[in-house]
Amino acid sequence: MTARSPIVKVKLTEEQKRLVSDWEEQVAIYQRQCDGCTNDKEERFRTCLHEGGHTVQYRNQFRWDVDFLGPYVSYKDGKLRFAAGAVSAIRTNGYEPFPWQDAIVSTSGFLLVDHFTAVPDEEIAIQNDLKTLRSKLGENENMNQAVWCAEIMLEDQLSEPTFLPELERAVRDYELAIYGTDEATTWGWREYHPELQGTRHRVIVPYSGNWGTLIDHEGDLELVVEGRVLRPTDELRGMRQDVRIAEPEKAGTHRVVQEWNRAVSCEIVAG
Repeated sequence: MTARSPIVKVKLTEEQKRLVSDWEEQVAIYQRQCDGCTNDKEERFRTCLHEGGHTVQYRNQFRWDVDFLGPYVSYKDGKLRFAAGAVSAIRTNGYEPFPWQDAIVSTSGFLLVDHFTAVPDEEIAIQNDLKTLRSKLGENENMNQAVWCAEIMLEDQLSEPTFLPELERAVRDYELAIYGTDEATTWGWREYHPELQGTRHRVIVPYSGNWGTLIDHEGDLELVVEGRVLRPTDELRGMRQDVRIAEPEKAGTHRVVQEWNRAVSCEIVAG
């Protein structure tokens, strides 16, 4: 099923439109960017994973429903603000979240994108989520402590057997609601293999000319490329796969790449 491109929703008052004389031109440019994202399966997956990350936390932490929103433009601090999507909480009970729960809802989107794809989320998406969190916590709450607690809790969630199926369902729900298909979700789960535990590093696989994800789980290395999971002894189209560091480089990437390539080289020599 072909994905439909969502129309950018304009959340501007008439006064705000007068303050930004070229708002229509800016919205048209952003609409073209969103159309490109719709047609790019990887970018669409990253957007849906981000919003699915928020959704799964609203559902799990508070037992709240959500309303799925597509791209929109608003006005804040004297300029237009663009967002690729959003989820709006629908309170179904009187639960009052703890600060760390607000933090895990707000940060899960960009943290999960970074964790699974090994490529950080867009800076504007990260800053928008942190601004939302600050507005929820208020100026007197320790935001750094709340985010730290949220990161610890998210690590625990990733090892829970029910979390990944719930996350996949949330990502798929968002894509179906906004794009009318779940093709990118299916592709993303096959491409990145979220079920594999460990620290992920973005790499280049020269032989195939593709990006890959090198996963280090307590010293056990696996390479995910073209949807396949390889160990150093495995071959892709008759060749064992060495890798190169890709930008942006994470802490520890250089060591892990060296260890992988050494293992591949040793196996080739031994063979």
